[in-house]
Amino acid sequence: MLFMFPGQGSQYVGMGKNLYENFDVAKKMMDSANEILGFDIVKLMFEGPEEELKKTLNTQPAIFLVSVVADAVLKEKGYEPTVVAGHSVGEYAALCSAGVVSFEDGLRLVRKRGEFMYEVKGGAMLAVVGLSKDMIEEACAGKDAWISLFNTDTQIVCSGTEEAIDQLYAELSNKAKEAGIRRCKLVKLKVSGPFHCPLMKKPAEKLASEIEKVEFKEPKVDVVPNVTAKPTRDVDVLKKALIDQMIEPVRWWESVMVIKESGVDKAFEVGPGKVLKGMVRRLFKEVVSFPDDGIDKV
Repeated sequence: MLFMFPGQGSQYVGMGKNLYENFDVAKKMMDSANEILGFDIVKLMFEGPEEELKKTLNTQPAIFLVSVVADAVLKEKGYEPTVVAGHSVGEYAALCSAGVVSFEDGLRLVRKRGEFMYEVKGGAMLAVVGLSKDMIEEACAGKDAWISLFNTDTQIVCSGTEEAIDQLYAELSNKAKEAGIRRCKLVKLKVSGPFHCPLMKKPAEKLASEIEKVEFKEPKVDVVPNVTAKPTRDVDVLKKALIDQMIEPVRWWESVMVIKESGVDKAFEVGPGKVLKGMVRRLFKEVVSFPDDGIDKV
């Protein structure tokens, strides 16, 4: 059974409230998070304002918190993963689920990660659906633009400077028309920075220092990092992957394909939203988003 943990973009005002109101372990962990972070993140999650929740330095710890709480509830109910993976910042919740980092250390690390990334101003991201990897890489060449996420077999995201992303948008639009590709979609994303590309080098260096302060234990189950797309229980590999993930692409589709090919046929999306469920529902016999599919459906 795969436990997969969502990344930035899955947040919404009210997330996790059903867990808080129905499970003692959830209430305890969320109340503890307020003390660890030194501000009322639970109130921000439940009540907003949305603009404040959407700020990267708040979004990332909020998503982590709901994800690890949902993980704890599922385990109370008797569900245990055989493999874990997380999309972007979701990888921290995956490591927590696997017993690599503690809840407290994970929460502090994710808050720091969000703060460091929030400091990077400017930049943009572009979602591309229906164009090949080769066509996109060719268009990125010579620009401050890079492929940053392989979300599915048809959806790729690019990151770069605003100027480069605008140029990329125009060039890919022309290439699609010239090639007669009608089912192509280009969407500039509303983000605070150009994630998962070389423009995040400074935040990656700062994060590396924070990671060295945290105790990492050998995982209880296989973890599939974003940057390698290979199952591992090697602590050094997992540490390095968290740093590399900041500047290298998220190989999500390759990761879940590796998991599927290992014989896994059921997946839980553990955390807010249903983004990952939408990405992988074709791959597994059963995919459940918890808690958003309903807390009584598992």
